[in-house]
Amino acid sequence: MRSQKTTNKLPKPEDIHITWTYLPSLSKVSGDSPQERGFNFQRKIREFLESRLGYIPYLTTRIIGISGLEHEYDAIFVRDLATKDNLFFFECKWHQEGYTTSRYDVMIFNQKAFDVYYQIRTRKRKADLYRVLISSTPLTADAFKLCLSLGILVLQPYVPAETFPPLEAAIVQLRKALRSSISTEKRYLLNSLSEFRKRIFCGCASFYTRRMENGESLHGKYKELIARVALEVDSDWTDP
Repeated sequence: MRSQKTTNKLPKPEDIHITWTYLPSLSKVSGDSPQERGFNFQRKIREFLESRLGYIPYLTTRIIGISGLEHEYDAIFVRDLATKDNLFFFECKWHQEGYTTSRYDVMIFNQKAFDVYYQIRTRKRKADLYRVLISSTPLTADAFKLCLSLGILVLQPYVPAETFPPLEAAIVQLRKALRSSISTEKRYLLNSLSEFRKRIFCGCASFYTRRMENGESLHGKYKELIARVALEVDSDWTDP
């Protein structure tokens, strides 16, 4: 029986972690208006993904969805040529300090992503689209829970006791801890993180076939896993 080479569809946890650690500096933008600062935030994210992580831009900055509506999107990339059928839609939300990304923002992004996804599928039948929301300010609690339920990856500022680091940061830090101290408990926890990641970060192709889960219960599990990792590692979440 001929073996088939398989590739991991999701971005490497290290890619997500390093992007998140740079979020504070990427969020520092100038401009004469909020719209201009938002555009500059999007540009900095695109340049970071391309130059620092080696992601490859896909299409132009405008696309007509299956609905016929024209969308101006922030960044759609492929990770590499080996996984070119797996596209990553990065939505970059910039707000002035004191403002938050809302549940309404999440719903608009999700609708836009699916409109784009179905249009891409008319040309690339095997394509899948993964949604990533990068926000310069924290999400509201209900917006974050909605993202967990919808399978949208969130990168937001870390505010202790208010927001959480991405699960990928926990994976990176736990792997680093395992290099210095092998532990069955840590390995089990790492496996739990990896499996939970698949539940909260999924492509549009599996959206209607996966079992939908309540955002509140997913939030509780997320909080539990982050707390368990915090007990196992000594380094700061943002340490490379």
